[in-house]
Amino acid sequence: MRVRLRLFATYRQYLPSKAEASTIEIEVQEGISVGDLITMFDIPQGAESVILLNGITPSLSDRVKEGDIVSAFPAMAGGVLHSYHNETENKEKSKCTDGMVAF
Repeated sequence: MRVRLRLFATYRQYLPSKAEASTIEIEVQEGISVGDLITMFDIPQGAESVILLNGITPSLSDRVKEGDIVSAFPAMAGGVLHSYHNETENKEKSKCTDGMVAF
């Protein structure tokens, strides 16, 4: 059964050298799980990774089907939340939640 594996950002390093750009089409055993496929390429499976099956976050035990696309990339975070006390001082900052602003 053939599926596509798409890896982005620093996860492209896990693709075989024959991969074009960030995607490789591979032959896998019928009934393979998302987790088993990811493990075949040593891709991290913890909170540091975003794994998608056809654009949707799957359970790692979900089974991959013919023609599916499994994508992975490192989870990204950024920005800082700070409490504010003087609204005039912070008027250029966007309000995220009650009493919090994002920079």
